[in-house]
Amino acid sequence: LGSAFHRQALERQLKTLKEMGVNALRCAHSLPAPAFMELADEMGFLVMSEAFDMWERPKTPWDYARFFPKWHAFDVEQWVKRDRNHVSLLFWSIGNEIYDTHADPERGTYLVKHLTELVRRFDPLSDTAITLGSNWLPWENTRKCVDSLKLVGYNYGEKYYAAHHEEHPDWAIFGSETSSIVQSRGIYHFPLSEKKLSEDDGQCSSLGNSPTSWGAQSLEDCVAIDRDIPWSLGQFIWSGADYFGEPTPYHSRNSFFGLIDTAGFPKDAYYVWQSAWRDPAEYPMIHIFPYWDHNPGQMIDIRVASNAVEAELFLNGKSLGRQRLTHKVGSGKHLIADYRVAFESGELLAKGYDGDGNCIASERIRSFKDPAGIVLKADEGSRAAGSQAAGAKLFFVTISAVDEDGAPVENACSRVSVEVSGAGHLVGLDNGDSTDYESVKGTSKRLFSGKLLAIIAADDAGGRICVRVTSPGLEGAELILDAAQEQDAIPVRDAAWEQDAAWDLDAIPVQDNRSGAALQVFPGERRYWFEDNRKTQENSARENEIPVRCVKILEEGGRVFSPEKRELSAQAAVLPEGADDREVVFSAVDDKGVPSRLVTLTQSGNRAVMSAKGDGTFRLRCTSKSGTDAVRIISELEYTVTGIGKAYADPYDFVYGSLYSECVGDVTPGNERGVATMRDGTSIVTYRDLDFGQTGSDTVTIPIFTLTDEEYPLEIWEGVPETEGAELLASAVYCKKSIYNVYQEETFRLKRRLKGVTAISFRVHQKMHIKGFSFERIERCAQRLTAGEADRIYGDSFERQGTDLISIGNNVTLEYDDMHPDRLAAGKGYVYLTVEGRTRLEICTIQLRLTGDGRQESTALSFKKSEEWTRQSFKISVFDGIGSTALLFLPGSDFDLRAVTFSAEEA
Repeated sequence: LGSAFHRQALERQLKTLKEMGVNALRCAHSLPAPAFMELADEMGFLVMSEAFDMWERPKTPWDYARFFPKWHAFDVEQWVKRDRNHVSLLFWSIGNEIYDTHADPERGTYLVKHLTELVRRFDPLSDTAITLGSNWLPWENTRKCVDSLKLVGYNYGEKYYAAHHEEHPDWAIFGSETSSIVQSRGIYHFPLSEKKLSEDDGQCSSLGNSPTSWGAQSLEDCVAIDRDIPWSLGQFIWSGADYFGEPTPYHSRNSFFGLIDTAGFPKDAYYVWQSAWRDPAEYPMIHIFPYWDHNPGQMIDIRVASNAVEAELFLNGKSLGRQRLTHKVGSGKHLIADYRVAFESGELLAKGYDGDGNCIASERIRSFKDPAGIVLKADEGSRAAGSQAAGAKLFFVTISAVDEDGAPVENACSRVSVEVSGAGHLVGLDNGDSTDYESVKGTSKRLFSGKLLAIIAADDAGGRICVRVTSPGLEGAELILDAAQEQDAIPVRDAAWEQDAAWDLDAIPVQDNRSGAALQVFPGERRYWFEDNRKTQENSARENEIPVRCVKILEEGGRVFSPEKRELSAQAAVLPEGADDREVVFSAVDDKGVPSRLVTLTQSGNRAVMSAKGDGTFRLRCTSKSGTDAVRIISELEYTVTGIGKAYADPYDFVYGSLYSECVGDVTPGNERGVATMRDGTSIVTYRDLDFGQTGSDTVTIPIFTLTDEEYPLEIWEGVPETEGAELLASAVYCKKSIYNVYQEETFRLKRRLKGVTAISFRVHQKMHIKGFSFERIERCAQRLTAGEADRIYGDSFERQGTDLISIGNNVTLEYDDMHPDRLAAGKGYVYLTVEGRTRLEICTIQLRLTGDGRQESTALSFKKSEEWTRQSFKISVFDGIGSTALLFLPGSDFDLRAVTFSAEEA
């Protein structure tokens, strides 16, 4: 209920995209507002206008497919007649990702030709080409359906361009939907080399290393592929701006696809595309990311985007080298100058050079401190009093933070309160944070990555507007805006809406933002969004909070473990010092963000102590929720372990899908640190160095997400399929009702147990998301272990008889490895040991020795006389971390041993 469209707001968005170098806009996936086409004409954009997202076959139960048979002809007529004379119109698109073309090629072909004829009936001059955008083009059915168009848009299908061009040389091909790389403005997940869809903070990395499973796998690929192909007309990037809907990753407020966020602030990828699309002769540019405030010694990937021929980066005056960039067609994919350097406080300076070595662009960023003050800046077109732009209906004011030296604090998250007085009122606050669910209609909100947008509406009478912004502990700021008298007041009712008789909805209760009174809005009445924001109870409770800006990790004693230095520690400093929430949580993770097996970690307050377990590198991670219910801050510092020995993966703990050792096929990151396989081919994902122990396991549980309810064949191998020594252990099928972006567990039984250190592979032939896997732990100690199965037997006074040991005499020891009876105790502190044996002595004393984690305890077992084989049980106290057990027969023993078994209950 409310007008979701405002011409001035759209003009601001389009102006930002034009600055990036955009020259064409695709409407996805329905008719644009009339003012959209008017602005495209005025601003010089080309438009691909699109009518349908589905035809006769639905994508959801309540979509347009219900109306297509009756209404599509009428809608096409209205669409074409309305927009056919716009000079911006480039293509008519009759559909997006239409399943009809894949499922029923005969009917699909008919509908393509039918819709084409309808468009031509109402656009008889044929000035505008007809096309569609499709993700079904890898399959022959769809290619047959669209052949008559000759102008074909591919959604994420660049890898098919060459083969399909050879098959259809008369087609003009273009990228109707590309990229889908996700990013959060000002958030960076290191290292650049690791692709991660999202992290514990729920954000995506603005470095460009957060690809989706279906989209481009790098910014460079996305730019260069369509650029370099002569038969590609170009591409439409998904998407220009973040939008509410299709959150990816799924658990967020809105999408992360945009090159600008919901507040209209550019992300770093914006500048990468600007470097590819803007002529350096007209608009020389250079951009450095990330910001320069990290942990001392932390390895930072620095990226420099520029449309210059060469880029050079300086750290505190020292050159880190020049790099030649490849922006010309066919010149390669080195579009971004990449550097990796240990962080040190100071200044980064980037310079861009033309072909003659002249500096044509430069940018300087420097380290910053905690925020000290607020800065306000009105957008071009809504400047302060006295500007030529006075009289605009909306004013867009950027609120940012600076430190005591005036440097922008680019990771500031200070909470600010906004007060508007005079001839206007506050209508919205947006920080562009896709994980922030706090209302945009309050008067107080946190900055996100140093910025917040305030949208201010002018009153009809005109005059001066005062914007005052305050924040706890910071110097506030004021800005005076000038609004001329409005000639046409904003209406409360809209005639077009009132005349629409199709609505039969019940009255929907809403709240008046001015008075707080409950209103009833009925069909025929539409209230606009431009009521002023008011202070809510939630605002009042939060307006004095001081959030955590960052957490600094301070190492103690170095960052390299060795046999001589197995233990290291680190401290966390929470900034600013006055932050309300001082609690932090330490963990050790690998480069993918998965818990590391290389160290054990204990935490006391803001200090972490780490003990090395195996060789390799890991990241000490420290997180803060900053007064919320989820992680908001992630801080990391790299550590190295050498000389300790190899640490194997434990298949009985959960092994994340992203931890694969190698793969076959276009395998991509999945949700929740999983892995996604190919959609239209065979994928093999292999996991090496899994230690199943001596007992092993034959039962694996895998959480899987698929897009359909169909059957998905899944092969499970030991080793790598079709290589020497590999063995197929299960040909399984996964088939569950699909729940979008929700993993569902399925358990599979293998034909035999996997034992020792080995590798497993999953081979699939369709796209599925695999979160990871875990094997059922079969405790060796809970099995009936014969005497002959002991790993080591010491002493001379015994005889082997099959798997039995008989005539055990003085000083004989049997040792069993990989024994963990403490796991059976379930917190009780004790288990039972059953011994199968016989003795001619009245009592034969056997000493049970338990060893693990540097601790050893012994218990005397008194086995009573029995000349026949018998079972006798003993209650045994256990401690955590037991790894091996031993039976010691003391001098004077006379015993025959058949087997031993541990259990949680007395046998």
